[in-house]
Amino acid sequence: MAQLISKVQYKNFEIGEFVDIQERGFEETIALINSYPWNTEREKIEISLTNPSITIEGKQNDFLKISVFYHQKFVLHYFDDKQILFTKSFTHLQDAFPFIQTFFGQVPFEPTGFKKENTLFKSNLKHFVTQDFRYFLTPKSIRKYLWSTCWLSFFMTAVLIFIGILATSHPFSFWLRMWMLILIIAVGGGVHLFVFFRYVKYARGKLLVMSRRNDVFYFGEIDNPVKYDKRDLLDYSIKMVSGSRNPYSVFAVTKLNLKDGTIIQVPNILVDHLEMAHKLYAYKIVDDHGFPFL
Repeated sequence: MAQLISKVQYKNFEIGEFVDIQERGFEETIALINSYPWNTEREKIEISLTNPSITIEGKQNDFLKISVFYHQKFVLHYFDDKQILFTKSFTHLQDAFPFIQTFFGQVPFEPTGFKKENTLFKSNLKHFVTQDFRYFLTPKSIRKYLWSTCWLSFFMTAVLIFIGILATSHPFSFWLRMWMLILIIAVGGGVHLFVFFRYVKYARGKLLVMSRRNDVFYFGEIDNPVKYDKRDLLDYSIKMVSGSRNPYSVFAVTKLNLKDGTIIQVPNILVDHLEMAHKLYAYKIVDDHGFPFL
């Protein structure tokens, strides 16, 4: 019988986070499933595609995941190569084993008896594919961040320039143009662009490797990042201005304070601050309101 890659996911893992990834035969995979702490892992969880589970990768770019389900049940999720999701629930864990055995021996796998789920407009592949959680700047990510943080400023700049052109015939046109220049710098994108380029300069060439459950993470130069441990974290803060309507609330810096005095700063051009908070959910956060300069 075939050897297939299987991998383990525990509660509080983030999407795409797996451990104990290796090729196993059917018997080894069943032993892995039987040894999994299902009862403790299902406590206080919300049912989703990223849950305590064991995922098996097929030979046809398909996946079979056995996971916890409602009412102390279990569920098999079959995700085929066309990214269509099928599910089948079981009262007893052992009732799923014949389907797992068929998945090992039958190519392609036929999800007979499974329910076809509505996956329209859903991106479910991310729940089955292993992510490496490596964060670094790319031309695409820089363009996306520039647009998300500065588009309103560019619009305001265009409006102010248009008003300035109309005001050229005004007797106080010189002073009006000076005020327009000040407004362009303050509101129309000058500050936004300054912060944007500061973030790009700081983050270019840097790498962060961090997932939610793994205590070990790496940060530093992309060719030689430094190894750290979350258990050495004293606390962390997210520096940003208050108020969602503040035009500068799009910028944020996550600051990690380690017990040895090391400070690690991660601007949200590299990793979004909300995603960083999700990864550091088990650690103390302190308030740090203010402008997030680097």
